[in-house]
Amino acid sequence: MYCEWKSKKSAHADSIWAVAWAGNSIVTGSVDESCSVWDPENLEKPKQTFQNNELSVVSVDTNPAGTVAVASSMDGQIRFYDLAELKMISNIKAGGAETWTVKHHPTADIVATGTHNGNVNIFDIRSREKAAVYTGEGSFTMAVAYSPNGRLLAAGAYDGSVHVFDTSTGNSVYKFTGHTKPVRTLAFSKDSATLLTGSDDSFIKAYELANGQQVAEISGHRSWILSLAFSPTGNQFASASSDKQIKIWDVQTRECVNTFDAHQGQVWGISYNFDGTKLASVGDDQYLRIFETVEK
Repeated sequence: MYCEWKSKKSAHADSIWAVAWAGNSIVTGSVDESCSVWDPENLEKPKQTFQNNELSVVSVDTNPAGTVAVASSMDGQIRFYDLAELKMISNIKAGGAETWTVKHHPTADIVATGTHNGNVNIFDIRSREKAAVYTGEGSFTMAVAYSPNGRLLAAGAYDGSVHVFDTSTGNSVYKFTGHTKPVRTLAFSKDSATLLTGSDDSFIKAYELANGQQVAEISGHRSWILSLAFSPTGNQFASASSDKQIKIWDVQTRECVNTFDAHQGQVWGISYNFDGTKLASVGDDQYLRIFETVEK
């Protein structure tokens, strides 16, 4: 059966908005202006806490190798942390309106971040310079996600729209308008063929990217969808909501196979480990929780 495996109370001093699983580490980012690195096997205390952010940490992600974490903060900076040596190695001063959520490209040394004017900025990690701008339509870009093959980048906006960009040209290839409220989270399937979108309208929508068609509308949460994650196995995906719940869904049937009710506040972030057997979650209750997501 599905169950909670480990948890850490008061993992941060304030709400935890972001989590990313990187190999043998979990990275969390909080409103308390810090990022922490955790050993999943021992949550007694973090391996390291970085307190160099000047405002709330909005988003965290890792490079494909799981050796470097990237965090975006409300102070307008993007910071990079070496997860082996547990130290900050670089930062990009993007500007307060020029960065929100951040994602690392699956193969290249670049990161994408949403902006307040609706564009997506692409930054070169080595030069720390802006390499490209993908043009949106003037509505705050709240979520970005790369397809695993690196060919597409999706951007979710405050007005409920989702743009899908071709990363080789920067051009928009699809615009989806199925949501009626802000889109806060996006997730691509392992084969890059399907895009999930989650919105404040409490719906999850699935789009097939071969033809740009919506193929499913998934309901079950009672409030905002705050985070989505596809399992590396390809058999399931997870969703987290401001209704305090985490749900596990079967990819083929799109039916909910389990609901976790452990959190006592909005669940802002979820992230699978490398083999999809466990899922980390964080939220307003300041807990870091880890769930087993395979049936025993």
